[in-house]
Amino acid sequence: MRKSSIQNLNTRLAVHKLFTKTIRQKVFLRDIFDLYTKGFMHSDKAFVKLLTMATIRHLGQIDDILVRYVGRKPSKIVEDILRIGIAQILFLRTPHYAAVNTSVELSKRLGCSGVSGFINSVLRSVIRDEKNILSEETNLLINTPQWLSEHIINDYGVIEAEKIAMAHLSEPDLDLTFKHNSMIKTFLSEVDGIMLPGGSVRVKNQGIVTKLPGYKKGLWWIQDAAAAVPVKLLSRFLKSSASVLDVCAAPGGKTSQLLSLGFDVTSIDISPERTKILKQNLKRLSLSSKIIINNFLKWEAEDRFDAVLIDAPCSSTGTIRRHPDIPYIKSNKDIFQLIELQKKMILKGYDYVKPGGYLLYSNCSILKKEGEYLIDTLTKEYNMSLLPIKHKTDDFESSWVDSKGTIRVLPSFWESFGGVDGFFVALLQKV
Repeated sequence: MRKSSIQNLNTRLAVHKLFTKTIRQKVFLRDIFDLYTKGFMHSDKAFVKLLTMATIRHLGQIDDILVRYVGRKPSKIVEDILRIGIAQILFLRTPHYAAVNTSVELSKRLGCSGVSGFINSVLRSVIRDEKNILSEETNLLINTPQWLSEHIINDYGVIEAEKIAMAHLSEPDLDLTFKHNSMIKTFLSEVDGIMLPGGSVRVKNQGIVTKLPGYKKGLWWIQDAAAAVPVKLLSRFLKSSASVLDVCAAPGGKTSQLLSLGFDVTSIDISPERTKILKQNLKRLSLSSKIIINNFLKWEAEDRFDAVLIDAPCSSTGTIRRHPDIPYIKSNKDIFQLIELQKKMILKGYDYVKPGGYLLYSNCSILKKEGEYLIDTLTKEYNMSLLPIKHKTDDFESSWVDSKGTIRVLPSFWESFGGVDGFFVALLQKV
């Protein structure tokens, strides 16, 4: 077998392993990707990621197509080979011969040579019907697992739920936050990018991030435009050099924002691994924070802060554009556990706020149970004071503010800019 053929087969083998681990064993893709692509060239890594994520993004549609061409359900190994093959044919537009040949060779490598003819036949049939398949009207929620589609339909209605589902199919660009806005003009003169309405910079998500201008100099960090909103909002209410406790601080986007604005920051996170990344990021950015590795719910301190920022653990359903495996790994059981954790963190964080100070709660979930409904419950049951966000600002769209004064961002927003991560923000004041 030629070197290029072996290389192509190895990339498909990595995709099969990653896909199987993620979908069948419920392991997050980001946690195993480097392990299964170790030693790969950058271009091969990029292809493996592209194909794996495309297969997951379109999985509902792929399975709906596959069932038309198989009499009875094939083995798990064969089913996943076919899923990956169909993804190449229909959604990556891989040359037909390459998609078929690598799928057949993959079956032989995985010990399924007896069904290689069956795999060849199924994929050839899909190729034959390709135009008809792609022109079909499809249920727009077909690629959204049922547990999640039920939530977003209940929260936003069918039309908005369909828009969210469509947004999840797009590969997102890369958003950056700069230490100082004065650096942006020079940066944009060197790269293919734009400045978004809120001040973040968006560039095409291609190539190696560390090779972008200004990386080594620490001029910017990666942070979705929606994730940059909480600190921008909070900073409007704080005096310079105010003390801020950043809870669940790693990998450091919000800590970096706070430090860049001159606040006195204490950063706490439960994960030593993620905190290591936080420290590395701050070092690159020439910033410094008081860093604590501890479980916030068990942590005790005498200090009280002008503000506590809690970017709480959540379902992460607002980041499915970037992590399409999330709805296949998480479930309703996780949601209820997360809500209890979020509630405990907010109550504890509130105790660390000085009288007259602020607690800003945020997360990257699109589920109202983790956002609007949770805050509504807490303000009623614990006499917390929600500070409605009303003032006009260039930091976020006015349409993102709901009737109660919290911020709700959905992946379907900013379609003309290529979308945005889903996010929720609420500001509480201790009176």
